[in-house]
Amino acid sequence: MQTTIHIRTAILSDAAAVCDLLRNSILQSCIQDHKNDPAILSGWLGNKNTDTVGAWLASPSNYSVVAEMGRQIVGIALLTDKGKIALIYVSPNLQQAGIGKRLLCALEEQAVAWNLPMVQIASTSTAQTFFLQQEYKVLGEASSCFGIQTSLLGKRITVKSNASQRVPGRCKCSAES
Repeated sequence: MQTTIHIRTAILSDAAAVCDLLRNSILQSCIQDHKNDPAILSGWLGNKNTDTVGAWLASPSNYSVVAEMGRQIVGIALLTDKGKIALIYVSPNLQQAGIGKRLLCALEEQAVAWNLPMVQIASTSTAQTFFLQQEYKVLGEASSCFGIQTSLLGKRITVKSNASQRVPGRCKCSAES
């Protein structure tokens, strides 16, 4: 079995696989949030189609990365140029294997490159513990257009005067696992 996880920039041809990953992850891993409510699921999954996902991946104002195991996409993360983490999902059968942490690290490194002072996410209750473990702080409640309770979480991104240098202690997401 292939166990090496590779993090790379997402490309338009990833859209169908990313769409499947998003839908499966929401359906299987976020039950605590959607409670199998058809109205919530309809709203949450409604824009998870190949055309919309492709537009997100192709947008120059977004930075998106995927995690691959072999040729299979097992994770997706997307950061907007405004510092909003719009997506971070991992295949349900591979959660808690460090993939989410590596995806998040890649987004944080892009935030450094963009000189963003902070990144934020409207986190589901399912994902909140993960973000708190990655030094995110609760900033307040956030509204979700899908009808679920979310918390606004944020993390200050600090860089040295030379933005190309890593801050000591930052993760090294390009390392193979």
